Amino acid sequence: MRRQRLIVRIICILLVVLLVGGLMISMFSGAGAALKDDLAALRAKQTAISNQKKDVQSQIRETSGQIAAVGTTKALLDYEISLTEDEIDNLNAQIDVIEGQITEKEAQYRQTKSAEDATYEVFRSHVRAMEENGDVTYLEILFGARDFADLLWRVDFITEIMTADSRVTDDYVAAQSRTIAVQGELELVRAEVDDYRGQVQLKQLELEGQRHEAELMIRELEENREENQAAFDALEASSSALNKEITNVLAKIAEEERKAREEAARKNQAAQNVIISSGVYKWPSNNTKINSGFGKRQSPTAGGSSNHQGLDIASNQGDNIYAADDGKVVTATYSSSYGNYVVINHGGGRSTLYGHMSKLKCKAGDMVSKGDVIGLVGSTGISTGPHLHFETRVDGVAVDPLRYFS
Repeated sequence: MRRQRLIVRIICILLVVLLVGGLMISMFSGAGAALKDDLAALRAKQTAISNQKKDVQSQIRETSGQIAAVGTTKALLDYEISLTEDEIDNLNAQIDVIEGQITEKEAQYRQTKSAEDATYEVFRSHVRAMEENGDVTYLEILFGARDFADLLWRVDFITEIMTADSRVTDDYVAAQSRTIAVQGELELVRAEVDDYRGQVQLKQLELEGQRHEAELMIRELEENREENQAAFDALEASSSALNKEITNVLAKIAEEERKAREEAARKNQAAQNVIISSGVYKWPSNNTKINSGFGKRQSPTAGGSSNHQGLDIASNQGDNIYAADDGKVVTATYSSSYGNYVVINHGGGRSTLYGHMSKLKCKAGDMVSKGDVIGLVGSTGISTGPHLHFETRVDGVAVDPLRYFS
């Protein structure tokens, strides 16, 4: 009877171990499916970006030898750089997802290892019990029967013992196999993350090469001013047209604000949709060095204005660019001269412009507060290196930005 009680206890423990282990595996498989869906979406996006880059590279090859198309080529190079940055962001997002899988697999490994250890304890206890009762054979149990009914009961009892022996061994082997499988999956996921990190490093090198190519093209154009006068004229015309467009947009906004104030005054109430800001600006960069000031200058770049309408602030690639004051984003787009640029209306006819960004961190229509990050420093458009071009305008006319800083 003592052995029968031991068997019952062993079977109960095994059932608990298997139940808990099954629940944990089910829980982790559900979480894993969600992570796999996220990863599949990111990989699909990566393929789409890669295809876009191939199209852009083909267009670059078509225009790179045409002097008159230098603005178009630079715009395409800037776009190619933007796509490479998107690829890097996408790969980093995939790394985050895979690292989530690593966390999940590590937890799953701990659970399967714990289940294996529990099963091993059952197995060891069973073996110890067999050793302690090793002097009793199955034949002795059968020959000890008092009658035929007792013999049948003893046959069933021995069958249960043999089944339990087999189940304990099989369950321990299965628990070991599950642990080994999860450990193998964990090692594969870790290797995958290492591979993605290697891809990110290669993309970073590719990005640096693309930036160098884009900046070198403008420098070479600058070094051959006379030969490339037609390209200069085209870039200057494009820049002038853009300035007129910005002036017209700001004038229209100023007129709408004036009408809103007049209507409010007529109704003796507060004007609606009129922006109120401090008028004292926050410096838009973490760097205070000015490479080029406001006013007349010798243009440092092909197509750059000789009547400089703002400040060129020395900055590092990827530095934050801050909104100088509260306001509404009027424009957040790309042009061949300013590259990625943002215009913010601060109300009362005042506005600021931020050019040559590597990335836009806002969109037209956004309300921003003084000090909000609106973009990252870059060298897009007509530029030979990373810097922030910053303008202040009053009623659409460029004025010296330095008068607005306390």
